[in-house]
Formats: sequence, structure tokens, C-alpha cells
Amino acid sequence: MDRQAAKSARLVGPQGHDPKFQARVTELLKAGVKGDRAIARKLHCHYFQVAVARALTGQMAGAGNMIGYFKGWVAKNHLLAEARSARERAYAPYSRFLVGAAVATDAGVFTGGNVENASYSVTICAERVAAASAVAAGARRLDVMAVTSSSPTPTPPCGACRQFLYEFNPEMLVVSAGRSGDLRQWRLSAILADAFGREDLEEGS
Repeated sequence: MDRQAAKSARLVGPQGHDPKFQARVTELLKAGVKGDRAIARKLHCHYFQVAVARALTGQMAGAGNMIGYFKGWVAKNHLLAEARSARERAYAPYSRFLVGAAVATDAGVFTGGNVENASYSVTICAERVAAASAVAAGARRLDVMAVTSSSPTPTPPCGACRQFLYEFNPEMLVVSAGRSGDLRQWRLSAILADAFGREDLEEGS
């Protein structure tokens, strides 16, 4: 569990002082990070909703920060769950490296898995499958990309995917989860330095 999650967990409970309640929320956070959706759903039904209710009624110290953090946490973990589902549908008979992606956009959430080909160079990455599906459906702004693969550690998008995604939001948040439960995230602009974008074409015209 990351430092911010631990901090949020300490805030939760009646008046912020119920150890059993705090332990349950901590368990929820760990479950979500590790992708155990069954446990997360069970805990979410009661403890998370009660925590939100207490925060909204001002019964909890640091309520504003907690609500903001949990909204972001739930959104990211929902995307990661969608990415895991997409990974199961990936087509990777050659590398056996399965990747799933889910992207949150101005037109909804879209998913994709990597699609390999016997002619290796035309293989399509999961991130581009998800992004292309979104654009084809009318999306023009991609806000968050979640990625998960068969690797035990979080894997960032390849260079081609970074360039492809940059077109639709240089400040997109990219979240990646490994099968071990480790989680990393980046701003796209931070992992694609001095990127080539539409402004470069405008300057050259």
C-alpha cells in the first residue's frame, strides 16, 4: 500500500479513532491494489460507503482530502479492473506476453488487448487498441490510461504508444499494475520528453 493510501486509512473511522474500522479500510485498499476484486467488492459495500457518508457529514478529520483521494483511487482501480479483463482477451500466441489496457475519455471508458501477428511488425499494442477504439467512438480527449500485463512488475507503454497517446492529451495519467500487485503511474509528458506534436506541424507550415 502506498504512503497516501496509508495516510487515508488512518483517517477513516468514527471521529477517525476506530482501529477496527481503520483496519478494514486498509484491507480494502490492499485488496484493490492487488486486484482482488471479490474482497474489494465485499468491503466496499459497507465500509467504504460508511466512510464516505461520515466524511460528507463532517464526522471525520481530513474528510475533504479523503474524499478526493478515494474518488481517484476508485476510478483508477475501476480502470485497472477493466484492463485486467481486456488482458484475458489479448491475442499473443508468439510472445505469450498478454497486455490489457483501459482508457477513460470524454466519451466513456474503452478497452483493448494486444493483438500479435505472424508478421511481427504489424502487431498492435493494447494501449493503441484501446485508444483507437475510443477515437473511433468519438472521443477526442483521453484522460487516464490503465495498463496491466503478464509481467510481475508494472510496464510502461512502449515508445510508439507514448507518441500515439500524446496526440490526445500530453498530460494524460498513465497507471500500470504488475501481476504482483505493484503499481506505478506517470504523466505522459514525463515519459515522452521533447515529444513531437501538432504544434510542430503548425510551426513548419
